[in-house]
Amino acid sequence: MNPLDRRKRLAAFAKELKAGKPITKEQTQYLVNVFERISKGEDANRVLGVANSRGRSEKDALARQELSMIFHWVACAIEIDPTTSRELSLEDALQQAHKLFKYKHDLKYLRDKWYEHKPMQSPLRTWSEPDSPFYP
Repeated sequence: MNPLDRRKRLAAFAKELKAGKPITKEQTQYLVNVFERISKGEDANRVLGVANSRGRSEKDALARQELSMIFHWVACAIEIDPTTSRELSLEDALQQAHKLFKYKHDLKYLRDKWYEHKPMQSPLRTWSEPDSPFYP
């Protein structure tokens, strides 16, 4: 899981705590583990998983989120185009998304990535999925 996804999960957890929702045994054990490791001198960002590992950057994670947003739009457009109330072909949806999002790579790259990322092809997506562009 990339650091941006972990940050979203931490934000959702904080929101639950703020609302007074009781925490589960698993969440309690997670917190115990986190505090024990930090108390022993480990870096909090590393323990919480919010720091990028070697060779990874926030820019990479943001690029995957951007691709995820584009593919969510494409998946929805294939289901039904709100401007015409008709389904679009995959090719038409990819072309429109490429223009709409002003995507930096060419259309062939976008098409290739579409076939590589099957989980991103669903119109029904949640914030907790890997590389999701949505927030809780």
